[in-house]
Amino acid sequence: MIALGFFLPISTAMTSVCIALMIIFFILSGHLFTASRWCLRHPVGLSLWLFYAMFLLGCYHTQAPWSAVSSLLIKQSKFIIAGWWMYLLRDRVVSYVSLFGFLLAMTITLLLSYLHVWGWLTFGHSHIGHGAVFKSHIHMSFLMVCAFYLVVVYQWFAAKPSMWLWGWLGLMGFHLLAINTSRTGYVLLSVAVVVLAWARLSWRGWLVLGSIMLGLLGLSYQYSDTTRQRIDAIYSDYQHYQDGQRYSDVGLRLNFWQVGLKIIADRPVIGSGTASVYQAYRVHVTADDFVTYNPHNEYMYLAIQFGVFGLLMLLGLFAIQWGMSALLPPWSKLLARGLVAIMGIGCLANSLLLDTTESHTYLYLLAWCFAQLPTKGSHCLTDRNN
Repeated sequence: MIALGFFLPISTAMTSVCIALMIIFFILSGHLFTASRWCLRHPVGLSLWLFYAMFLLGCYHTQAPWSAVSSLLIKQSKFIIAGWWMYLLRDRVVSYVSLFGFLLAMTITLLLSYLHVWGWLTFGHSHIGHGAVFKSHIHMSFLMVCAFYLVVVYQWFAAKPSMWLWGWLGLMGFHLLAINTSRTGYVLLSVAVVVLAWARLSWRGWLVLGSIMLGLLGLSYQYSDTTRQRIDAIYSDYQHYQDGQRYSDVGLRLNFWQVGLKIIADRPVIGSGTASVYQAYRVHVTADDFVTYNPHNEYMYLAIQFGVFGLLMLLGLFAIQWGMSALLPPWSKLLARGLVAIMGIGCLANSLLLDTTESHTYLYLLAWCFAQLPTKGSHCLTDRNN
């Protein structure tokens, strides 16, 4: 778990290696059954496992070939693995060292990104986005928002907030607003600020924080060419889409969603089955439409495969995580609810639970929060907030 926290923001391959080693450890140590039984008694762990069971049930009526089904089942096994993460993260030392590893990796990423932007360091991956290192600009913006929110929550509850961390947050916030080219980052950072304001501030605080946030966004738009170009491109892409030019970030998404609604309307109750998105699009597209396996909307992605049932399962998953966070200590509660809000809103324009980096990061941080939640018939092993 300690290595996993460090490699999550840096390398998908090493993340997979850490997960494989964890599973091997469970099998060889004889703790696999114990950890699984613990997960089934844990409300959040059980909900994650039931969510994965939906993909198994969808195999019975899927239109997809077995190769695509098996590949997706392996990829979505992260919901099973997340329950085991919670079991391991109950240990106070492991949990904190692992989280420190995550923040250390994000600090390294942040520093390398600034060096890359200033031209002092060349990675040879300019195609992945301005200022992006290790991951694409979209993946990096999600990681940065999660790290930013985590440190803000820590600072808010700390008896003596660190000036170094405030400086770290300033560098991270400036990167998100003025350097990173992902519009997803702008939205998710705003979501994080709203959750913080809702949880901790009075209406006067809302006004002050809202004014500051709008001012920062305005300054970023005015003085950052990167921000201005990315925001202006939304309107430009939409106008081109209206004129029949669909090959753009906004145009492709609108096309995917338009066709996706037709697919859902055709099989609204149980959908087309596990991993059937590509096949469903092939049946419903016209000559002017695009075929995809990812409609860039998690809600639509699941509704196409599992109908209204899949949509309700996802909303139920978020609802359980939000509701059960009320049993956590204050700062873990705020952290968990912020993560749920970030993921819930982010899934409107991206399939974040399908994407490897975003889903693993979300499930890892969520497991960190809920590892301290007592299971049925037991008590919390430790209060890591003391």
